[in-house]
Amino acid sequence: MASGLVDWRRMYRDAEQLLSSLGVHLDLKTKARYLSVAQQQMVEIARALSVNARILIMDEPTSALTLNEVADLFQIVRRLRENGTAILSSRIVSKSCLKSRIESPCCAMGPMWIRDQWMA
Repeated sequence: MASGLVDWRRMYRDAEQLLSSLGVHLDLKTKARYLSVAQQQMVEIARALSVNARILIMDEPTSALTLNEVADLFQIVRRLRENGTAILSSRIVSKSCLKSRIESPCCAMGPMWIRDQWMA
């Protein structure tokens, strides 16, 4: 922003790069109210990362998502953790992940803090 003006081209370019780095491809001119819940979550994650957030706190991020959307979210969360972003969530690990030792997207993310306990 220079002299009170918004550099829209730069803003859209930066947003496109940030979302692409998360593997998210959206029409940037779509109003948020017309995006799916999963898409809105991805935009919020990108928004947090745009200010170099090193901790991402999510409240039940999988509760309103389809299985495919949950898999996409887990992939993004895994990538963020690999890049050093701490992820705190009240409900990101599925019950099946807690009950089994099989390698699933959520179990592969490594330790995280879930409801007053460390999950490995």
